[in-house]
Amino acid sequence: MAQSTTTTVAYSLAKYSRSYPTSPSSSQIQPNIDAEWQHFVHPVINLYLDAKKSSAGHLVSVRLRIVWKFDSSTNSTDVDQREITLEDLDLLSFSSLSNSKTNSGQPDHGLPLKAVYRDAVVGIRYLHPRTAESTCQPVYRRFQITFTTAMDATQFIDAVRPVCPCKLNPQPSLGIRTPTVVAAGPPHDFSRRGTVAPSVLQSQPSTNGTFLRPASTALPPDIPSSDSSLPTFTPSTPGMFTPMALSSSSTKSKVGITSSNDSTFFTPPEQPWITVSNTTQCQAPPGSISSTKNSLPDSSQPSSSNSLNTMPPPPLPSSVTRSRELEGRSSEGSRTQLLSSLRDTPALYNLSHAELESMVAEVIREEGFVQLLASLDTLWRVKGFLGQRL
Repeated sequence: MAQSTTTTVAYSLAKYSRSYPTSPSSSQIQPNIDAEWQHFVHPVINLYLDAKKSSAGHLVSVRLRIVWKFDSSTNSTDVDQREITLEDLDLLSFSSLSNSKTNSGQPDHGLPLKAVYRDAVVGIRYLHPRTAESTCQPVYRRFQITFTTAMDATQFIDAVRPVCPCKLNPQPSLGIRTPTVVAAGPPHDFSRRGTVAPSVLQSQPSTNGTFLRPASTALPPDIPSSDSSLPTFTPSTPGMFTPMALSSSSTKSKVGITSSNDSTFFTPPEQPWITVSNTTQCQAPPGSISSTKNSLPDSSQPSSSNSLNTMPPPPLPSSVTRSRELEGRSSEGSRTQLLSSLRDTPALYNLSHAELESMVAEVIREEGFVQLLASLDTLWRVKGFLGQRL
């Protein structure tokens, strides 16, 4: 009796979505428009990956099961505690299928099993039915699973890569749009208005109107690029389904943009751009728009360069005014004390020649000696003029 070893790995899923088309036209020609998608997010969704190996170490089967498990901790009936198997696939069995069943001219379109992944989301497309003797025309079924972490998704991809072709779906390229300013006025004014840099919009306030804040130019990371050659997938949220309405929980997602004919999942429509009506009055602040220069205005210069009126200097504080008045009073008081001391001390005129020279030498060193000589010269001239007249 042959012996085998089975290894089981369990993952918790945040969301599971599936698309089961009924005709090949809906699964190959227009997979994004005609396919119906069902979405499951609660209560508990688990993914089980059973890898069975023979005693020689060869893979016998790789079974993928997605089980919708209800909460068994509550005191509910047996019906509410059941488990529903949403997917049950033997991934290794697809390797025996021929690519000719798809009748497609694209070399990669005929793979009976393939997967794409990005971050915590993995999408898988497989051919159904798998039996070659089946009378039904095969169609492609798709399902998308969202793991709770990106690390779990990476571990799952590494585990199924030997039996399932996997491709990384790169991040879409972000488009760059220049923010514009919508201003009220006649149409010919728009020739003199230019684009406004984002930093100007944020740093200078508006004085002549209300600004229209430009929308962020970064696109959401979950919108795939329209020119990408790889299959893309995006989680959709048309609705959540309850166990009671499981049989009628299918919704048809209609979208207007498709990335490629080999898309594993449908692509949600892009959000429409918001159009500003003509009645909205928005005007940029003066000095912030330049049709020829993109440099920011110097913050040290005034906002209006044509103004000839200069602002008067600010008045001095009251403390400075009081200090100047006190200095004037103190100088007048010291002069008065000097004159009074000369009158009260007549012994100054009786000084000897040496003492008088010493005093004069000290006076010469003073800063105001030059002004004193000029005053004395004027006095002597007046005295001489008066002496001649008399």
